[in-house]
Amino acid sequence: MYSLSLPTWNIHIVTLVEWSIVIRLIYLFTYFYDIPRSFNFLIIILMIFFFLSGLFACCWHFFNNNSILLWISVAQAALTAFSNFFFLLFISAYYHK
Repeated sequence: MYSLSLPTWNIHIVTLVEWSIVIRLIYLFTYFYDIPRSFNFLIIILMIFFFLSGLFACCWHFFNNNSILLWISVAQAALTAFSNFFFLLFISAYYHK
């Protein structure tokens, strides 16, 4: 756990807390302003993938970048790429109408 400095751990943890708060706020925003449920569902699913990517990064660093857990780093990169691609695809499809 000592592979990162305390301020870096702070940034990692605060980012995960921020993602969880934003997921909840987007859910509430779409609920109160009658935004279509499909938008709500898809955007929250994509944000959960971003959250999981950050969680994988924290796990990788928590275990001191152990080479046995290299799959966590690969999964984190795959989740980030997947999320970025589908987020851009979703936003472009939503605004293209």
